[in-house]
Amino acid sequence: MDRPKWVRNEAEWRSDCNAIVRSARDLIDGRKGVIESARALRRLGQKVRADGDPDFTLFIAIDSESDSFPVGDERKNWALPALEHEDVKIGSFEKAWRGQAVNAARRLFDKYNVSAKFDVCDVVANWLDSQVTDIGWRESRRSHDHEIDKLVACYEIRNLVISITAWTQGNCLDIDVLDTRTGAIPMCCAGPYDTQGEVLARLNGLQEMIRAAA
Repeated sequence: MDRPKWVRNEAEWRSDCNAIVRSARDLIDGRKGVIESARALRRLGQKVRADGDPDFTLFIAIDSESDSFPVGDERKNWALPALEHEDVKIGSFEKAWRGQAVNAARRLFDKYNVSAKFDVCDVVANWLDSQVTDIGWRESRRSHDHEIDKLVACYEIRNLVISITAWTQGNCLDIDVLDTRTGAIPMCCAGPYDTQGEVLARLNGLQEMIRAAA
């Protein structure tokens, strides 16, 4: 989806979009139930100012009708006999609403999956694998934390230290270059990206800057 005009913090908006996608996928794949997903999606709909969207209003309705049911962490506060009694009602409720809820979740997944076309960590890793050997950078560090989907890579070439950080969940690509001889920072670009083309443009711009400094 296109970024709404009211958005001032794009990274935060993209993070909220990704949270919607994760919650929708958890419901679609059965990792979470209808009631727990409705509570999460109701809050997220408010955050992205879309609680008037029919797909979000469905989850608002579900949450309103099920707000007394113990789900998620709340279950720890209930005695077992009471949970067993409530679970019968929860099962009937989930069964009655699941079809509509999953269909709405699929539509939300498609609408808010702003990073669906590519994973920035994979794009950066593939670019580095194909370019770094040819251009003579010496790798000093490279790690990919798959749990949070964050890639950090550091390189040295002559008197320059290059740091590249890609974070898919935050939709960010940061590139820093430090001249260790002078302390100057000849290149620094950071923040969110909109397209895979923008990611590659930043990386190619870095390569051109390094070649020009040779």
